[in-house]
Amino acid sequence: MIKYKKIWFNPAWKEGADSALYGNGGFYETANEQGQVNNTLRSIDELGYEWIFNHGRILDYGCGNGAMVNNLNILYGDNRAYGYDPLTNYSMPSGTFSTVFCVHVIEHVKDPIDLIHDIRAELRPNGILCLVCHNVVGWPNKRAREHWHRWLFGKEIVQIIEAEGFKLKARLTWGGSTAKIRWIKEAINWTRKKLGIGDVQMVIMEKT
Repeated sequence: MIKYKKIWFNPAWKEGADSALYGNGGFYETANEQGQVNNTLRSIDELGYEWIFNHGRILDYGCGNGAMVNNLNILYGDNRAYGYDPLTNYSMPSGTFSTVFCVHVIEHVKDPIDLIHDIRAELRPNGILCLVCHNVVGWPNKRAREHWHRWLFGKEIVQIIEAEGFKLKARLTWGGSTAKIRWIKEAINWTRKKLGIGDVQMVIMEKT
């Protein structure tokens, strides 16, 4: 496993393997993407960071089928949210944004640092980046077996982003248990969340 700037290259990764995640001409399957959107919005609400939706234009960077964009525009009854995805037909809108979402994208790109630079360029001063990715610490070796993830991240994702001109506002993790009994699954996931070792992590960063 190769470590570079606190980023681990996944030795199990295979060129083109992530194309299976992008069925139907480059789109995430709707059910999968909607679940990611629901988890992200619920976690923002849990942190008390709903204000990031209210102070300007929003960009979903790597928007897939546009589920996040559609949810936000329906929720707020306007067109504050826009989508961009280099793998689909969503082109980059003009202008800058107060908030940029990047949900389960950084694991797949050729250069994670370039991705952060691109997002920073789209943000206004003191703009907010809400980035969601896996948390390899949350389930040891699980992500290393998933050959569609080019890169592996732990809590060091905070330091990686901070080094590119951001400061941490909040971090939250969730999920990871495979228990079949519901109350056991919920208890394990609650403990993982409290310890910050859930299977998925979300970081809210402010542009400096």
